[in-house]
Amino acid sequence: MFRPRNQLKPWTFLLLTCLALLALPVDAAAQTVDERIQRGRQLLGEGQLEQALAELQQAIDESPDSAAALYFAGMALGRLSRFDESFDYLVRASEADPGNGSVHQAATIAALRGGRSAAAWDQAIMAAQSGVDMSSIFPQIESVVPRPDDFEARMAAPRVLVVPLDTSGLRTADLNPNEIESGATVMNRAQANIPAIRHEFALGLLRSPRFAVVKQAAQADYVLVTQANSFDGEAIDGYILLVDPTSGEEHYTRRMTLSDITSLGAVRNDVAAQVQFLELWVEQQR
Repeated sequence: MFRPRNQLKPWTFLLLTCLALLALPVDAAAQTVDERIQRGRQLLGEGQLEQALAELQQAIDESPDSAAALYFAGMALGRLSRFDESFDYLVRASEADPGNGSVHQAATIAALRGGRSAAAWDQAIMAAQSGVDMSSIFPQIESVVPRPDDFEARMAAPRVLVVPLDTSGLRTADLNPNEIESGATVMNRAQANIPAIRHEFALGLLRSPRFAVVKQAAQADYVLVTQANSFDGEAIDGYILLVDPTSGEEHYTRRMTLSDITSLGAVRNDVAAQVQFLELWVEQQR
């Protein structure tokens, strides 16, 4: 029998929901999506779970990467005892908003209630890495399955705050005048994908067992800084750095090239390569 189902209090999801209603901001999104999330949160707070889920699902259909919509939908599903679905939505929410410990905590509970003990460990570790006190949850998971072999290493993994790409060094003059498209058009296309660079770095570190992702400088061992120094066609050249959040001392510096800023697929591949270099660096430090 899966014992933690009985150990976790039935009001756990209700308590987490109440805390989340106060703490989790709504994604910046289209007004209709924002309104649906607000209505879903209100219905969730009133205990009208099916209605809340329907409202939030519409928001997700319109904005699939909305962390808030995914999170609250996951909470509604958890309170409806649909734990497998709840877990899946909460994992999607954690990937939409890397480093959000409250989301990992909720995903841990959904995994426990649904019998996913190995997944519960993974989410519990990420919640703890993000600053959530998981000391009461760890023993519940351990009563079902032993701690993973890399538990201590993951708990000691460096915590990283990822900040947006620094484009202050870019100039319009950096654009290649020989491009078929005008420089302004290329820059506009590139500008739309610039926020994705920060997200892809945070997501890459979140998925790496060598790092942890946090959302506040006070929790961070390093701040990951990306600098764009030149723009040529669709490519950005610059640097990636790990700096001390207090002193500003640089601990890691490497040249960085984003081969096609207008393509999210290309950005994702380039960022994945940079994360691999970071992982090698961490291993060398040990």
